[in-house]
Amino acid sequence: MKTTLIFISIFILAATALSNEQDPLMNISVEDTQTNSKLAYLVQKYKANPSADNKQAVEQELDSMHKFDSIFGGMTQQLGLDMSATAPKIDFDCYKKRMELFQTKCGALSAYGLKYAKNILMTCNQGVSDSSFENTLNNLC
Repeated sequence: MKTTLIFISIFILAATALSNEQDPLMNISVEDTQTNSKLAYLVQKYKANPSADNKQAVEQELDSMHKFDSIFGGMTQQLGLDMSATAPKIDFDCYKKRMELFQTKCGALSAYGLKYAKNILMTCNQGVSDSSFENTLNNLC
């Protein structure tokens, strides 16, 4: 009986270690989530209770982050935006129009996606035409 109990304990420890190695979400550290409080919360929740629903929530947040990184990285490159430039003025009409167009084409900005709102503002300040902006969104979204 004691040997069986030891074997079961070793099996459980090995299975836990194996499942952590096979599940990269278990290896996300606090440092990896410092810029996204929602991701930090979801990862901690998943680590405390690795259910399918909690795993799906983490994966959805990671997918959303990747989506916005890809869209705005592509937008900056395709439109030749200088993101180091300061915004001397804000053309609110242009900005509002482009935010609405972005939401129509690509979906609403998440809390993470809001960090890229400046990119949309810069399209107004750096003279990007409406048609170029829309064509870029059509290609990226």
